Amino acid sequence: MTRFLCCCSAVLLLAGCGGGGSYTDPHAPLRYGDRVVGSQNGVDVHRIAFAGAGGAPVYGFLATPHRAGRYPAVLFLHGSGGTSSDFLQWAEALAGVGVVGMTIQQPNDAVDYTPLVVNARRALDALQHLHDVDGSRLGVLGFSLGAQTAAILAGVDGRVRAASLASGRGTDEVLREVRHAHAHFLVEAGRRDEIVPQAQLQALARAVPQPKRVRWFDAPHTLTYQAFVGQLKWLRDQLR
Repeated sequence: MTRFLCCCSAVLLLAGCGGGGSYTDPHAPLRYGDRVVGSQNGVDVHRIAFAGAGGAPVYGFLATPHRAGRYPAVLFLHGSGGTSSDFLQWAEALAGVGVVGMTIQQPNDAVDYTPLVVNARRALDALQHLHDVDGSRLGVLGFSLGAQTAAILAGVDGRVRAASLASGRGTDEVLREVRHAHAHFLVEAGRRDEIVPQAQLQALARAVPQPKRVRWFDAPHTLTYQAFVGQLKWLRDQLR
């Protein structure tokens, strides 16, 4: 389709960080671009780039249904030390059932949440201006540090309609911002999480406002395949 646009030093640093600023990058040009790098099973995969926090380039992938239309969209946010490829297969799976999926590469050396949240907001800007995305139906799925970023994103950006948070840490900043959200939430966590203390997992689950669904698994930090499949189904249902 043609596009038109008019573990874990980072986790340790972010676990105790204070205020993250305004989470905005005003009046900066987006400079969005993409190119198709693959197509199979009715899904096109694009390599994308746009200007993120401070104008620095953000790279990622976009998975779209091959058939033209106006689709809901989900932004995927990886955990500490992750890459934009981590959730590509999930983005493709969503595209296969009529939901555009975008993954982005977040900086793994961030010392606070600000660049992470700004990049995520800029990703929503990009999605909202794509002709085959219904900008009123945007969701986000975040894992670990990505879940913390997604929680803040939902609290500061009213465009987020549904947010799925997996293995997120309930830091003070996250708890403060997520309480302002008006999205629907799914929170998933493992009872054997070896990375995030149970108290912080529980704090995030409590702080997330209604409407929400909280699911606990007998699983480590990475949860299970079934947990992520459930998140995709929940997001698809919420964004219909």
